[in-house]
Amino acid sequence: HVLNHEQAFYIHAGRGVIVVEGTEHAVEPGHAIYASAGSRVSLRPLPGATLDFVIAWPVPDAPSRKP
Repeated sequence: HVLNHEQAFYIHAGRGVIVVEGTEHAVEPGHAIYASAGSRVSLRPLPGATLDFVIAWPVPDAPSRKP
């Protein structure tokens, strides 16, 4: 899908492939991937594998957490 905001992906466990703008990249535990807004991105596990990951993105107009 096409991202409407930047995203960061962190691979926790398993192995897979992330495709960013048509280019495939192998991913494994400990990898972190940044994708800018407007990028076309897909993420999938390798055949027969599982893939555990975290996705983070900015929250627009989030309240400040300053003390």
